[in-house]
Amino acid sequence: RTAETVNRTASGREGMKLRDIEAKYPPEKAKKLATLLRSRGMWYWDPDFPNDEEEIFYYTGKARSVSTENLTKESMTLKGVTSPDETTLAALTGESGPLAA
Repeated sequence: RTAETVNRTASGREGMKLRDIEAKYPPEKAKKLATLLRSRGMWYWDPDFPNDEEEIFYYTGKARSVSTENLTKESMTLKGVTSPDETTLAALTGESGPLAA
C-alpha cells in the first residue's frame, strides 16, 4: 500500500464576450483588451450568431486553481517459488480471484 499527496495547479483561458469583459473591467480597459486579443487572433465567432460583432468570444485569462489530492494505492503481485497447479492458479487469477486482471 502506498500513500501520496499530490498538488495540482491548472491555468488557462476561457471564452468571454465583450459585455462580460466590461462587467469585470472598466469599459476603456475592456475595449483595449478586446482589441489586443483580436489582433493576436485570440477570438472566435459565436456559433449561434456567426458574423455578429457583439457575440464574439475572446480568449481571456482564467484564474489559476490549486488542489491537493490524497491518494492511497494498493497493489499485489504473484511470485511463484514453485509452479502452482492449474487449480491454484485459476483460484488466484480467475474472475473472482484477488489477482484478477
